[in-house]
Amino acid sequence: MLQASYRFGSVITLPLDYEDITYYGNGPYDTYCDRLRGSPAALHSQTVTDSFVPYLNPQDTGNKTRVRYILLT
Repeated sequence: MLQASYRFGSVITLPLDYEDITYYGNGPYDTYCDRLRGSPAALHSQTVTDSFVPYLNPQDTGNKTRVRYILLT
């Protein structure tokens, strides 16, 4: 029998004028666990506006994988 796997997350409300994202992780575009080879781990910078893509499921936009550091300004 397989054990249940647990997921957790958090919601953080930031000031509306926070626009810049700098992070160390896979990127520079949206990344998922099955797309890691094509997205090297490095220090990436982008804006919140540039990271938005109008996907059908809006919760999928801006996904970052294996992020070890993030700075929001």
